[in-house]
Order: sequence, then structure tokens, then C-alpha cells
Amino acid sequence: MTLVNKHEHFDSRLGFILASAGSAIGLGALWEFPYMTGQAGGGAFFITFLMFTFLVGLPILLSEYIIGRSTQKDAIRSFKHYSPKKPWHVVGRWGIVGSIILLSFYSVVGGWIIIYLFKTISGELGSLKSSEFGKVFANTSANPLLALGAQIIFLLVTILVVARGIRHGIEKASKVLMPTLFFLLIMVMINLLLLDGAM
Repeated sequence: MTLVNKHEHFDSRLGFILASAGSAIGLGALWEFPYMTGQAGGGAFFITFLMFTFLVGLPILLSEYIIGRSTQKDAIRSFKHYSPKKPWHVVGRWGIVGSIILLSFYSVVGGWIIIYLFKTISGELGSLKSSEFGKVFANTSANPLLALGAQIIFLLVTILVVARGIRHGIEKASKVLMPTLFFLLIMVMINLLLLDGAM
């Protein structure tokens, strides 16, 4: 393993796009967003979500890309570069704190996914009825050693990918994982359309 080069760049535009999409399209798109949409008004919630995404999220995202690309520095030093006498660097610090909080949440969910992956491969989930999945999840999340062990495995895999740098770590992983996610989304949509009452 090598330390990440601070001036390392993505090898291709596709790699950058996939890595960017991976940071924006996460587990929430599969797990939480559909549930929230159904609970918060359906189409009205979705339209409001899109409006805020394009009017608030997109300008902030583009601003961060422009600042980072022009300075070639991390989040804190980029803001210090353009506003050395103003406290804008606090925004960069908030971003780092936010990333740590997100990782603490997503690493738990990632651990659950690892557990479910093994349960699926072993065939444990194949014979279950839909009413039994809640009990399986309750038992899985209530076992602290199992949940913590899976979380540690997820974090170790994440560390291995990030430690390999942008080109050999993040970009290569994104080129495999993002198309896989897209394929799984299509499979989920097909499965949903085949359910009773879907049409």
C-alpha cells in the first residue's frame, strides 16, 4: 500500500463520473428514498426533492468541484486559498465532520449487507416467506458481535480501496461497483414490476 498522492488525478473522465455518482448515489437510493417517497406524499415529495437537488445541491456540488480543481488542495486549504482572512475554511471542516458521521452510519449498513450476502450465498434467505424477513433482520441487528465484526470487515475493505489511491483504488473500484449497482437496480425494478398489483 502507498499513501495517496495529493496531486493524483483520475485516469479517465468515466472514472471520475462513476466515482462522483458513487458518492451521490448510495444505499439510501435503494433503501431509504423509496420508503420516504411513499410516506411523504409520493410524486409531490419527489418533485420537491428534484427541485431542491437542482436549485441547491447542484450549484453547491459544482462550486466544490471548481474550487477543488482550481486549487488542487483539500477542502480546508482550498477555502483558505480563496479567503485567507475569512472563516470559510470552516465549511471544509464541516464537510470532513459530515463525512465521518456518514461513514459511521454507512459502515453499519455495509456490515449488514455483508451479513446478508453470506446469508444469501448459503441459501438461508431463499426459503423464507416475506413475513419472516423482519425477524431475520431483528436477530441480525440485535447480535452485537456479528454486527460489529461485519462492520469492521466493511471498514477494512474501504481502507484498502482508499489506501491504493485515486487511480488504483477509488477509480478501479468505481468502474466495477457502479455498473454492478446499475445492474442490480434494473433487476430490482424488473422484480417490482412482476409483483402482484404492480401495474
